[in-house]
Amino acid sequence: MSEYRGDEPCFSDIRNFIIKSSKLEEARKFITRSDDPSVWGIGPGERLNVWGHILSAETDYFNFVARVNLFAGPTNRPLIYNVRLGDNPSRIHHSRKEADFFVYFPRGERGVYDGEVVPMICVG
Repeated sequence: MSEYRGDEPCFSDIRNFIIKSSKLEEARKFITRSDDPSVWGIGPGERLNVWGHILSAETDYFNFVARVNLFAGPTNRPLIYNVRLGDNPSRIHHSRKEADFFVYFPRGERGVYDGEVVPMICVG
């Protein structure tokens, strides 16, 4: 979300966690796991037909959240890491989701690049 840089006060907790020497147990305050890929329009029992990584940024009335799914593909149901980035300082109720799919080209079709980034349509 291009209107944010990451140095805003609402991101101070996670920024301090990253910058300062923090204990691994403190990550639980920010990171949770989910196996529900419906946020990206992947229905029950469905899988992607290509390999890649999915990254998203979301905001609602209360929070900023990033979702990270590494190595999603034809034989791997997505395991999603939710990263709570901070409180939404806006008092205007709005929801917004943006996501990109870092897709790998099939091995025989790779040239200079191993893949490309394509925007995803978020649902939910």
